[in-house]
Amino acid sequence: MIEERFGLLCALNAVDPKTFRCVDVQSLNAIESHMRIQSGQETTPDQFGLSVEQDMLKAIVGAPKNPILGNRMAGSDALAVSVRLDLSDLPFLLDEYRKLFEAELNAEDYQWVNNISTTKSAAIISALESALEARMSAGQFDGIWLSIPEIIEWTTVKGFIYSPHGDGILHPDINMEGFRKTVDGPITLEMLRARHVHCADADHKRVFKSWSVFKCLYAEIELDGITHVLNDGK
Repeated sequence: MIEERFGLLCALNAVDPKTFRCVDVQSLNAIESHMRIQSGQETTPDQFGLSVEQDMLKAIVGAPKNPILGNRMAGSDALAVSVRLDLSDLPFLLDEYRKLFEAELNAEDYQWVNNISTTKSAAIISALESALEARMSAGQFDGIWLSIPEIIEWTTVKGFIYSPHGDGILHPDINMEGFRKTVDGPITLEMLRARHVHCADADHKRVFKSWSVFKCLYAEIELDGITHVLNDGK
């Protein structure tokens, strides 16, 4: 099981906030964009021009304050560290990374990171999913679309294939209209979790990325006067 944001939270607690080199951001605006912003030199998070109201931080790269933890650290869901160590040091380091993940974020430096938070209430999630299914069953797809859930290298992409039951047709992009043409009957969340989108390379010989259709689903749902966004499968 992958612990979401494990690497990101480790890195935020470990990295010197003056040494950021790269950030990945997902913007929950009208076009739901993904961005990777790299700096030519070490800098602070505020220099990347992020919107604390709309941008969800997905990954960072920087230098840890404590050199024992590594020379460079990249954190997203996974944690990647450039560090010199003896094998006997590994248990100690793994325990330190666990502690970083479990620690509270520095409120002064990173309070904005949790401005957009994930809904964890099972009751609310169930109500949102029921409302979403009802809208799709009624053919109401305003505010609901499909989008690629991560940054990809477009120069290597030939197209996208829906499976199963997609007839192997290569689509230049993913969208709800194209997906609906591969579906007989109503669209359900169970179906979206079972169906997949495959990203094929320029020679149409190799699939190098795959996601469930549910992970590609973006939906804005209002519940009790609060707008919730389904994004990246959550």
